[in-house]
Amino acid sequence: ALADIMAANPTVAPTTILLIQTAPYAAAIFMAPIYGAISRKIKKRTLALAAIATFIVFGAAPFFLSGSIPAIIFCRVMFGVAIGVLVPMAVGLCTDFFEGKERASMIGLVQAVACIGGILFQTAGGYLCTISWNCCFLIYLISIPILIFAYFALPEPQYAANEEEEAAQKAEIEKLSFKEKFPPIVWLFYLEVIVFMITILILVNNIAIFITMEGWGGSIEAGYALSVHSLFGFIGGLIFAPFTRVFKKWTVAVAILLAAGCFALIWFAQNYFMAAAGCALVGIIPSLILCGTCNNISNTVAPAFATIAVSFCVSAQYIGQFIQPYFSDVVNSIFGLGLGRDGFMVATATCLVLFVVLVIQSALMKEPEAKRATAVLTQES
Repeated sequence: ALADIMAANPTVAPTTILLIQTAPYAAAIFMAPIYGAISRKIKKRTLALAAIATFIVFGAAPFFLSGSIPAIIFCRVMFGVAIGVLVPMAVGLCTDFFEGKERASMIGLVQAVACIGGILFQTAGGYLCTISWNCCFLIYLISIPILIFAYFALPEPQYAANEEEEAAQKAEIEKLSFKEKFPPIVWLFYLEVIVFMITILILVNNIAIFITMEGWGGSIEAGYALSVHSLFGFIGGLIFAPFTRVFKKWTVAVAILLAAGCFALIWFAQNYFMAAAGCALVGIIPSLILCGTCNNISNTVAPAFATIAVSFCVSAQYIGQFIQPYFSDVVNSIFGLGLGRDGFMVATATCLVLFVVLVIQSALMKEPEAKRATAVLTQES
């Protein structure tokens, strides 16, 4: 819709209009870690309802503000605030309500549903945009039934059976050092997520250029490839639980090796179908890596800090998306590379380097002492 918005607002600088797309990501980067602190002060059910309502109101509001780009950008910032709450909350609720294999299954399902939602929003939003550029924002109204369902069906997580148990668990947490509550390896998890998101954005931002440069088609063919990519993301979410049961602590390392193979398939592609197949297969990987990393984080930090730790992981995802263009520019300048096929060579090499790091990390991973603390997250209304 950005091209349509630019055409409808010729007096507004293109860089300003681009903020409509980038502002939500920037807001989510800062909001996700803040959410971890807020969730310790406000009941999660209340926070979820408020975030969904914000998502709907500020998501759809630009439809009525088509004459004011600054107002639309403000709405998009508030929309990003809602995203910064809802994304980590979805994983955090899995941590609150489930353990072990059930937790892994639910985290995978969250990712699968997110992929289906992405396909639905993109397809319906594109159709609405053919009516008028501001109509695409109406797609967010589809979340109204979700708000109603959450109001009647979402319970408040129970963290302690009584005040005495809660006080005892709080005291146990206070005995732990910061490293025991938040082990240093968690920061390595975040760095790995940033690097991986950079490689995924190389595909998203480069596949259309690659297909066009090779003479295999244009935006339509690239759109088909990315649609199948999103569909395979749904499959990745569904297979995450059995995948992690097989590979256990090696889940993320094996997944990144598969990612390297998929990127290499695109890199060496000799026709459109090879490139599209690689693009589709890469779609499976984010569910495995992001869900696996969130699961590792939840199992590494003290239970009371799982929500905060996962929220930082969400920020890491958005940081990777934000800096990818700058990363590509720097790498291309240093090594004299260009757009198209070279981008997938960089993605393949990056994944192989990340695989080596993950193998070493996985070999050294063990159950932290902090995990043995039966800590709970204190909710204050």
